[in-house]
Amino acid sequence: MSDEIIRELLIKGVLEIQEWFPRRYEYPLQSIFSQVTLSKKYQLVPGTDLPPAYLSDNIVYPGRKNPQDVEKIWPQKTWNEITTLDSQKLKKIGVNRLLFLLEKFGSFAPTKNGDSTISIYDYYKLTAAQKTILDTLSSQDPNKKPYLLIGGDLSGIQNFLYTITSQNALKTLRARSFFLEILNEHLVDRVLVLAKLTRVNLIYSGGGVFYVLAPNIPTIKQELNNFKRDFNKWLYDEFGTKLFLAVTRIEISQESLLNNITQPWEELSQALFTEKQRKFSDLIKSKDFFNLDKAEPTFEECDICHRDDLGKSELKRASDGYRCDFCENTVRIGSELAQIRFVYRSQNKPTNGSYFSIENVFYGMLRECKKLPQEHSGIWWIFSDAQKIDELNDLDAIPLYVGTHRRLMKDIPLYLKGEKEKQYKGLQDKFEREDNSERKDVLKEEITALRDDSTASFEWLAKCSSGIEQIGALRMDVDNLGKLFSRGLPGKSSIFHLSALSRNFTYFFKIYVNSICCGNLNTIKPCNFLNKEINTQTGRDISVIYSGGDDLFLIGAWSEVAELSIDLGKAFKQFVGYHPDITLSGGTTVHYPKFPLYQIASLSEKALKEAKWNIEPCSMSMCHENWRRCSLKDGGLCMRKDSLSLFYTPELAAEAKSLKERADVKSSSDKLRIKTALKWKELEEYVLKQVKLFSVLDRHVRWTPLSRHQIAILKIP
Repeated sequence: MSDEIIRELLIKGVLEIQEWFPRRYEYPLQSIFSQVTLSKKYQLVPGTDLPPAYLSDNIVYPGRKNPQDVEKIWPQKTWNEITTLDSQKLKKIGVNRLLFLLEKFGSFAPTKNGDSTISIYDYYKLTAAQKTILDTLSSQDPNKKPYLLIGGDLSGIQNFLYTITSQNALKTLRARSFFLEILNEHLVDRVLVLAKLTRVNLIYSGGGVFYVLAPNIPTIKQELNNFKRDFNKWLYDEFGTKLFLAVTRIEISQESLLNNITQPWEELSQALFTEKQRKFSDLIKSKDFFNLDKAEPTFEECDICHRDDLGKSELKRASDGYRCDFCENTVRIGSELAQIRFVYRSQNKPTNGSYFSIENVFYGMLRECKKLPQEHSGIWWIFSDAQKIDELNDLDAIPLYVGTHRRLMKDIPLYLKGEKEKQYKGLQDKFEREDNSERKDVLKEEITALRDDSTASFEWLAKCSSGIEQIGALRMDVDNLGKLFSRGLPGKSSIFHLSALSRNFTYFFKIYVNSICCGNLNTIKPCNFLNKEINTQTGRDISVIYSGGDDLFLIGAWSEVAELSIDLGKAFKQFVGYHPDITLSGGTTVHYPKFPLYQIASLSEKALKEAKWNIEPCSMSMCHENWRRCSLKDGGLCMRKDSLSLFYTPELAAEAKSLKERADVKSSSDKLRIKTALKWKELEEYVLKQVKLFSVLDRHVRWTPLSRHQIAILKIP
C-alpha cells in the first residue's frame, strides 16, 4: 500500500510540473532564503523570485530574468525529458528515478497549494512521507505525536580525513572523502530499511549527518538502539576511536511538523550533541571497547593512517612501507576515482573493479552501467551534469552528489607538458633497466602518477602557480548554521521549508562548487586578477578534497586558491540574495608542496577560525528593530562573521594579537595595524594589489619571512 501511495503522489507532482511549465514565467518560486531572518525582516536583492530553472551545474540565483537569458542557461529542449511523459509512461518508471525527475524539474517550481515558498518537489516528496507514516499507524491506537524525527551524526570526520601522511596524499584524501559519502548512504539505507521506509522519508543527508522522518513505533526505537550499538562496534574494529555514530530521535506532532518544526529540530540537535559526548558508552558497558590483547610492540604501523594494531601478515608491503587493507584500497580507488560514474551495492564480493566494504555489504564501482552485475540491491550514479540522465537507460538509480572537481595531469598548463613528458620518459627508461622488484614497484607508482588520467600531485599543483611554486589550501563554512536552522524560519517553520533550506545548501556545496572551480559562475565574472586564462571545460588548477553539507576543503596552486576563494564568496552572496544573516567565512594558507598534510589541514582550520573571529561591535538599532533580542548579538558584538583570512600564518596571528593588546593598553591612535582577516567587501580594495605583486616574483625565489610579511600584513588606513 505504501509503495502505491508514494508512486501516485510522485506522479501527481510530475504532472503538476507539466501544468506549471507553460506559465513558468508568471508563477515563480520564491527563494527559501527570503524566508530566513535572525534579525530584522530583509528583502532579497534584486528580488526574491527564482528563475524557472531545473537542477544542473548552472547556479540558480534569485531575481527575475528575461526569458531569452533563461533559455540560454536552461534550454527548453531539456524540459522535454519531463513534459513529454504521460501518466502511462510515468507508471513504468522506478520510484527512485521518479523522485529524481521530481527533484530535477520541481525544485524551482512552486506548488499550486497557494504557498509560493514551497516547491513542487518538497511538497510532494514530504507529503508522500507523511501519508506513508499515517497509513502505517492507521491500524494502531491514535497517537498525538505520530512521527519520529531520527537524527544521525558521524563525528570524527576531520580526524579520519586529515591525520594521514603526505604519501599519495591527494589520491588517499579524495578516496577517503568518497568513502565517507558512501558510508553516509549506507547509514541512511540501514535506517530506512529497519523502519521499512523509502527515500521520500529522507529529510537531509550530507556531511556525515542525516535526518529521517519515521512512524512513532516502539519497535523502531529499539531497532535504532541495536543498529547504533552494532554499527559503532564495526567502526571501532575498523578504525579505532576515529569515527563514532551518534543516533537519536524525538517524537513530533502533526502541528509541529507543519507549523513549528524548528523547536523539535533544535531539541534533536541538542540530543545529538549530548550523545556525541558519550562516545562508545554502549561498547564500554558491554566490555567490547578495549582490545589491549591485540597490541604488541613488534607490530608495524600503516605508513598512511598510522594504524598499529596489525601484524605484518595483515599489512600490505608497498613502495613507501606498509599499508593496512583500507589504505591500500583507498590509494587504488583514488587513482580510479576520476573515471568512476556508478556505485552499486551487493552482498557478494565484486569479482571485477574496486569496491568498499562496509559491515557485510560491498559497494562496487563502475565506469559504465553496462557492466552492472545482475545481483545488486541498489545503484547510485555520480551527479556531474543533470542533462546526462539518459545514460541511465531504465536503471532505477539514486543520484549521488559529490564534489568532483580535480586537476588531472592531462589538464596541467601547456608550459608544463614538456617537463611532464620528459619525466615520464625518464622514469620508463629507469623502469626497464631496473632489476630490483621493490624499486620497480616504486617506479611503477611514479609512472602511474604522471599518466593523463591521474590526479596532479601537490608538486605539480605548485608548479601550476603564478609566481612562487607553492600550494594553497582553503577551508570554508556557513556562519551561524545552527541558529539558521533553529531560529531562522520564524514565519515559515514547516518541514517543507526546513527541507528546502538544507537542500539548497547541499546544492551549493555539492554541485555549484564544482562549477565555480571551472570558472562557471553564471552571471558573475570569475576573479582573474593574475590575467591567467581559465578553461571552463577543465577548470582551475585545484582539487576538491571535500565539499558538502555546509563546508568545503580544497587544495591547489596557491594563486588559483586565492582567486577561487573570492569567486566562492561572491557566488554565495548572490546565491542567498545578499542576505545579511546568511554568510560564509573562509581561511587560506600557503605551503611548500612537501609540507605535512596534517599540518596543512590544521593551519587551514586555524585560518578559518581566524576569519570567524573577525567580528565587530553591534550597530544596535541600525540592523534590528528590537536589537536587544537579536540572535546575532553577543556581549555587544555582532556575530555576523562574513570574512576571509587570506594567507594566514600563526606568526602573523600572534603578532596581530600582541599589537592589539599593546594598542588597548596605550589607547594608541595609530591607524596602522595587522588585519589577519577581512570582510568580503574589503578584500578587493585591500588585497588584490598585494596578491598581484606577489604573483610576479621569480618562480624560484625562496618565500622569506619578509615576503610573507609584505603580503599578509594588510595596512588599513
